[in-house]
Amino acid sequence: MRRWVRRMAGELRRQGFSRNIWCGCCGRNPACGFYARMGGVRVAEQGIEIGGTTLPEIAFGWADLGVLCGE
Repeated sequence: MRRWVRRMAGELRRQGFSRNIWCGCCGRNPACGFYARMGGVRVAEQGIEIGGTTLPEIAFGWADLGVLCGE
């Protein structure tokens, strides 16, 4: 998964993106730990309704895309 994220970040860079990248993840998803280990910082949190249940959604952000590229 780390390799895929680095490839995706490299492609975003080639398209001209360089900073303020974020992604959302359900707070109960173990991937939250992965995004944090990849240098993501919690920038927002809100509740979302899925199937009649309110779940936390967390936005992880990166101020510099280089962090995701492994620099």
